[in-house]
Amino acid sequence: MRRLEGRIATALDRAYQSLQATARSRSQLYDQMEYLAELARGLEQRAPAPISEDNPAGLWRLRLEPIGVLALVELEFQQGGLNRALVAVGTYRSSNGSRGTLRGSFANGRMALEAIDSRRGKVADLSGVVGIDGRLEGTWRAVASGLDSPPAAGGTFAGHRVASESEVSLD
Repeated sequence: MRRLEGRIATALDRAYQSLQATARSRSQLYDQMEYLAELARGLEQRAPAPISEDNPAGLWRLRLEPIGVLALVELEFQQGGLNRALVAVGTYRSSNGSRGTLRGSFANGRMALEAIDSRRGKVADLSGVVGIDGRLEGTWRAVASGLDSPPAAGGTFAGHRVASESEVSLD
C-alpha cells in the first residue's frame, strides 16, 4: 500500500509539473499573440486606406511603360458575368491624344480590360490587380496599331486613384 501511495505521489507530482509547464507555454503564447496584434495595429495605422477589392470603381491615373504614356481612366463596375465577376465599363484619355472606351471584367482581385480607341478600334489589352497599397498594376499588350510606339508592343502599367480630373495632368 505504501509503495502504491509512493507511485501515486510521484504521478501526482509529474502531473503538477506538467500542468505548470503547460501554463507557462500558454502564457508565452498569449504574450506572442499580443505582440503580433500590436504589430498589426501599427501596420494598419501606417497603411494607406485600402481600395475596395470588391469594386475598384473610380478615376485612375495610369502610366504605361516603356512608352511613357499617361492615361486618365474612369471605371465603373456592374454585377454580372460568370463566377460573380464584375463587368467593367469606362472611358480613357491619354497624353498621346487618344481617347476611347474600356470594357472588361474584375473578379478575385484581377482585372482584364480592352482599350477601344474612338478612331482606331481596339488598341490594347490590359491585365492587372489592385494592390493592398491602393495601386492598380499590371501589364498591357498592344493590338494591331494601337498603343504600340515602336519598338514597344507591350509593357507594364501602374496607377493610383485620384479624386477628380482637376488634380491630374497628362503632360
